[in-house]
Amino acid sequence: MENHFLQLLGFLVLFLAARFVAFAQASNITLGSSLVASGNSSAWLSPSGDFASGFHQIWWSIPPSFLDTGVSYASLLDTGNFILASSESSLLWQSFDHPSDTILPTQTIDTTKSLSSRTSQNNFSRGHFEFRLIPDGNLVLNTFALPTGNAYEAYFWSHTVDTGYPNVTGNRKYGSRGILYLHEECSTQIIHCDIKPQNILLDDSFEARISDFGLAKLLMKDQTRTLTGIRGTKGYVAPEWFRNTAVTAKVDVYSYGIVLLETICCRKCMDTAMENEEEIILIDRVYDCFHSRLLHNLVQDDDEALSDMR
Repeated sequence: MENHFLQLLGFLVLFLAARFVAFAQASNITLGSSLVASGNSSAWLSPSGDFASGFHQIWWSIPPSFLDTGVSYASLLDTGNFILASSESSLLWQSFDHPSDTILPTQTIDTTKSLSSRTSQNNFSRGHFEFRLIPDGNLVLNTFALPTGNAYEAYFWSHTVDTGYPNVTGNRKYGSRGILYLHEECSTQIIHCDIKPQNILLDDSFEARISDFGLAKLLMKDQTRTLTGIRGTKGYVAPEWFRNTAVTAKVDVYSYGIVLLETICCRKCMDTAMENEEEIILIDRVYDCFHSRLLHNLVQDDDEALSDMR
């Protein structure tokens, strides 16, 4: 969230009431009440007891200006919505209007709001990933650069605009299983030749599926390599294609490696917006950092990744 926002009493959680050691009676929360982050902390309950507010993972931020607008009490509703109200019970602020990294069953997201990942498990600053509804009706997932906040092209599209066909893209993490099937488990070995984020789709169960076999090459029995013209998408094409020699299934492995590098570095394989010309092509940038033993420069804005490297 923006720096001018004030985090409300640390980071508030929505939890089942039975998980708390001590409970407060369900009632309006008076001005000046507070919770303390500890192993035996109490909680603020909704009237039904289905929701409780304490310290854990789900968080909201409230602009400081709201603290000077006649706030009389706070309340956690049975919907999970946390509100601030005046002495006349007029609504002044509600958490449903300010989603962070979590959405509840009765909460809605319009085109002016989005969900964003946190920087790390214990750092609730805005992370690299964002989930939002765009004006044409698509739900999309995209990464963006920190600290600039410049959004990259979405890698997940719900395609919910007058199509009726679930042509969604995303979930790069598990695409390797589909590639393994094509190369080793399929009755006829297949070299896909165009592995890229847009061709790794999700089915109704959110399982990854390799799609678009328009450039694929079938291999004969006991054949491990083939000689054919260059196939693929710029930025994901393996070097073997340019040597005028036979290629193997390894060209797909190279392309998938580029996809993984995009995920790790939170950027596209080619980004002409980069100020430094040497950083435009991701694979060249990775090689230079590896050769110079400066791999941390690839994730210099990702605190969690830097922590993992220590």
